[in-house]
Amino acid sequence: MPCQQQELYRAERQAPIGLKLDSTKDAQVVLDAVRNTPFFLDRWPQVRHIEVEVLDRGDSVGQWVPEDGAGRIELSKKFACERTLLHEIAHVVVHAEHGVRGAHGPHFCRAYLELVYVRMGRQAYQALRDGMDAEGVQHVVEPSERLGQARAMPSA
Repeated sequence: MPCQQQELYRAERQAPIGLKLDSTKDAQVVLDAVRNTPFFLDRWPQVRHIEVEVLDRGDSVGQWVPEDGAGRIELSKKFACERTLLHEIAHVVVHAEHGVRGAHGPHFCRAYLELVYVRMGRQAYQALRDGMDAEGVQHVVEPSERLGQARAMPSA
């Protein structure tokens, strides 16, 4: 699996950040809204719960805890926004689905793009995908049927 972390981080700069998430409560509300979409429930049924906490720390981390059927995200207060939260949710779901932890490979990028589409809409999805393409970030190119059927959720 290619290591394309720096290229992905550069690609993300091309996409909108979405809502700023000022508190753990704000972040959990957005996460639960994403988690409870028909798209998410159908795509990742094994992910029964994800908990998020906004912390005064440098980095954000998303991890899957298989024995709990749940994920845990620690979101850096400095970078607490929808885009970063979706990035970390993608880490959780890819680890749950493929057993791959912490990677930024094609499966991660596909899941991330799908989550951005569902939460932030077609324009944010296209901006992120264009950024990935410009940076040479590998992602599964063929669109998921589920992605075409997903409807963007309102941001507020």
